[in-house]
Amino acid sequence: MESDIISFVFSAFFAVKSKACAEVRSSMADYRDLASPTFERGGAHGRFSHAPKIQRLGEDFVSHCEPVRIKLRVDHQKAAAGMALIEHLQSANGLQATGSVVVAYFLGCFATGYYLVRARTGRDIREIGSGSTGARNVGRVLGKPGFMLTVLADFCKGALAVWVAREWTNDQRLVVLAMLAVVAGQIWPAQLRFRGGKGLATSFAALLLFDYRVALTILVVFLCGLAATRKSLFPAMFACGCLPFADGWFHRDGLTATLTAVLTAMILFAHRRNIGEEIAGLLARRGVAPKPESTKL
Repeated sequence: MESDIISFVFSAFFAVKSKACAEVRSSMADYRDLASPTFERGGAHGRFSHAPKIQRLGEDFVSHCEPVRIKLRVDHQKAAAGMALIEHLQSANGLQATGSVVVAYFLGCFATGYYLVRARTGRDIREIGSGSTGARNVGRVLGKPGFMLTVLADFCKGALAVWVAREWTNDQRLVVLAMLAVVAGQIWPAQLRFRGGKGLATSFAALLLFDYRVALTILVVFLCGLAATRKSLFPAMFACGCLPFADGWFHRDGLTATLTAVLTAMILFAHRRNIGEEIAGLLARRGVAPKPESTKL
């Protein structure tokens, strides 16, 4: 009985030892295969590939990591575009940059149409017509003289704000910020509880002084749309939508194109009511307006 147990233990020990040796030999063979050149078939004769498997595995790993590198590169570019404005603000005189933006906003807040109608009639232009302080609504109350005077004043506000920013900072990106500020003041004047005009005349004047090429491109797009549709609202909004692309084409600056896109969004938002009314009128003329359901008896 004891001899059987001893023989069983020895046989188990030698079996485990032989299995371990076989695994070691297999591992060494795999290592030699990875470290040695591999034979590849090509044409009539075979050829040895001088790149070991470890190197090819490393190349595969790099190729799999390439989309991650591309994504990180794109994220880095976006972050760099966002930090560019901060760097410009730090490099420029902070007092002059802030002053140009503040002056531009308060210039925009001077609602010429509101004060003109208030002085002539004693009424609030925001309670008349479309509720805007812009030139078209003023023209409904004061006629062509009021319309022309309001357009001229709004035009001068935008041009003056850009001129002041350019003289103080001499930085194109800060000039675009001042342009945003003056249009924001025109649309949302603080003293009138943020109910102002639509910003078209002010923004066009600011664009004309900022870069006449961009302004003339937008004007040509508007005139072509006006000639084709005999309407002014949709061509004007389409021309505003083309503004970031025109700026990107002439300046090749992602930050200024982004700021002009913000300007476009501001103008479209200010005209949201007009756009809705125009679409509803167009659908009604074409007979697409929803009809009320009749009750069944």
